[in-house]
Amino acid sequence: MKINNLSFPYPVLGIGDDIAPTPGFQGIPRLSKTGGNYIFEVDLDMRNSDIDTLVRKGVAKYVCEIECSRTLLRKCYFEKAPHFRIEVPRKLVAEKITLQFSIVAVAPIIEYSNSQCHEDYQGYKFDLEPGDLLAFIGQCTYDVDIKYDKLKSVGSFMQISEGKMDKMPRFLLGGDKIDIKLPSDIYERYRKSVYGNRQFSHIIHSSIVFNALVYGLLYYEENKESLWARTLKYRIDNENALEKFKDNDTISSGDPDEIMELAQILLLDPYKRLFESLDSLLSSEEE
Repeated sequence: MKINNLSFPYPVLGIGDDIAPTPGFQGIPRLSKTGGNYIFEVDLDMRNSDIDTLVRKGVAKYVCEIECSRTLLRKCYFEKAPHFRIEVPRKLVAEKITLQFSIVAVAPIIEYSNSQCHEDYQGYKFDLEPGDLLAFIGQCTYDVDIKYDKLKSVGSFMQISEGKMDKMPRFLLGGDKIDIKLPSDIYERYRKSVYGNRQFSHIIHSSIVFNALVYGLLYYEENKESLWARTLKYRIDNENALEKFKDNDTISSGDPDEIMELAQILLLDPYKRLFESLDSLLSSEEE
């Protein structure tokens, strides 16, 4: 889940503005699935005494706005406490959704001022109407198509299938996964003797899977809206081991050397695993 912040002028409490303390999230917003729903749980960090008082009096409330541009869903939820638990039917959302959190007036507030504002704003007062913004806490985006519980599985972004009309293996990038098409005779051998056999998985990863991943990363820009590309981009943005590739935007630049390094990290060092597997096979034969 990606978190973004915005900044507003006084008298709105926002990120790095003229009122203290800065609001935000308590921990990372959580997502779970049950039945046909997505469940979002978010705890907010709001410690401004004047705004807390307005919320307790019932003239202001916490707000979560959910928007999905793909399905045109837009909903608004109100709470009296800095905690949200929101259920959204899975059929109503697709691709990316945005959750935006704020505090708004729900009744007229006369001569509003904030005692924790910067000294430059002391003495300024505002009359607020219902719907006026008191604080912007932050927003987060979530790609509901990504299988977050299987992120490091090759199967989350790649598949091997039969290319009945193909004479040689080829890679297709236009679908939800990078599709490795094998000619029928090769695919039959793969299906009967290799598929599901952990003994050969490291060999497959270091050869055909690695080649397909490098190919896909080199053509990332042309396919960045596909699910496999969004899945890999999420990993780059969120995994500590991939931090360097987030900063220099490797997949957008298409630098071959860095693409090769990135692919090896994404596949958890396939060459090392290959030779460890070969050593194990040789030892078994000797025994």
